[in-house]
Amino acid sequence: TCLVYGNTTSVSDAKGNGGGIVLAMNVPTVTIRNTTVTGNTSTGKAGGISFDTYNASRLKLVNSIVSGNSAGESANVYGTSNSGWTGNVIDGDPKFADAAANDYRIASNSPAKGAGTAYSGIGKDLAGVDFANPPSLGCYEFVGSTPPPEEPPEEPVEDGKDGAALYID
Repeated sequence: TCLVYGNTTSVSDAKGNGGGIVLAMNVPTVTIRNTTVTGNTSTGKAGGISFDTYNASRLKLVNSIVSGNSAGESANVYGTSNSGWTGNVIDGDPKFADAAANDYRIASNSPAKGAGTAYSGIGKDLAGVDFANPPSLGCYEFVGSTPPPEEPPEEPVEDGKDGAALYID
């Protein structure tokens, strides 16, 4: 359950790159669940998620939103397979509460509301709300209304500044 937003990369290489999430050669199977990837930018292959053809069957995307990213080739996802992908909003409008204000909870008219698949250990969303059964897609469960967020998400990290990265070897 993650929110990946506001990242930018200008690196371009033959393997592809992404502003949000990149899977490179020889990664183990990676499962991304109830995650929102939006507002990321790349001058390369994908603004949202990029994975090379070698890893096509190693990415499992479940109950996630990958939308509103921009890139040189494919705005949201670059890769060749969606094997193992269950109940996601890819490329479509997830109808966020207020993306311009970095509020990525889903609105009452969102196609992501209650559209997910329950799984063992689903837990809570980023706001500490239990996911329903069936759960909503993305990192926030729909709670019946969309009040102002209690705490805004952290601001994106500027290029060259301290940030977070996940490296799996």
